[in-house]
Amino acid sequence: MESLQKQLIAACRELREPAGYHCGLGGGRQDAPDNILLLHRCWQQKISRARDADNLYHCRYVLTLNLKTTGLVCVNEKSFPLPEGYAALTYPYQSHCYVVDQNAFDWLIITFESGTPLSPELMYRSTRLNGSCYMLANRLLALYCEQAKAPSASGTELLQVLLLGLLLELLHSDDFINAENQPQNGNNRLHLFEQLNGYIFRHLSDPELSLEELAAKHYISPALLHLIFRQMAGCTPGKYIRDIRIKQAQKLLDQRETQIAEIAERTGFSSPAVFSRCFRREVGLSPSEYQSRQSV
Repeated sequence: MESLQKQLIAACRELREPAGYHCGLGGGRQDAPDNILLLHRCWQQKISRARDADNLYHCRYVLTLNLKTTGLVCVNEKSFPLPEGYAALTYPYQSHCYVVDQNAFDWLIITFESGTPLSPELMYRSTRLNGSCYMLANRLLALYCEQAKAPSASGTELLQVLLLGLLLELLHSDDFINAENQPQNGNNRLHLFEQLNGYIFRHLSDPELSLEELAAKHYISPALLHLIFRQMAGCTPGKYIRDIRIKQAQKLLDQRETQIAEIAERTGFSSPAVFSRCFRREVGLSPSEYQSRQSV
């Protein structure tokens, strides 16, 4: 299995960055993942924080295969380790981020859409990759590179089937770690980030939440707080908190059950005016314009 893992890491080097992150390869099968994109993330191509509305809050599934270096998956207020040799699936419209030492990692990331919702059993968990998973991933990657150059109907349909097979292997595995029952993380920095993330979500509605408070509550200096977020999340702690607030606001706006003023309060903005200004800066629309567009 180690040779299959090394083979997959080597093959990832052949992946080219796509022109866009929402238009991938797909076939004619309605019962399988579609619009498939494969991305390689490593020290040379780091995980970046979202810079636009679609990336902040998107409708795609994200399957992450960790080929090197233990990381952490933060999904909403929950978090769980993503050890080397494991995979994790995040679902559409989940507030999520991946935390890892970005100077020493190798991850294969597969994003896709699905016409039918996937089983929720893969939610909030990381699953060990077995030999079959590695073989499917290697074949999937090779075919993806072929189809990116010269797509064919049979090739893209096979791509769908291979990804479905990989997801089914993960679904039926009984070797996994979930957010509710996880071992103590041996990486102190990851464990600290996990605590920081949980604190942020518990106090997200507090407009007085400050970086000084966040650092003091966890007995670290503001400088170390910034270093941890820069190294592990690829952004400043302030940017991290703003992104989460905007994602939560988008989710509430989509539900159309809460007044905009209340959404501003629930997501930690000091006033509806401040909320509207920040939302427009990040999303490109005011909250009311965003809500109107979503209802069209």
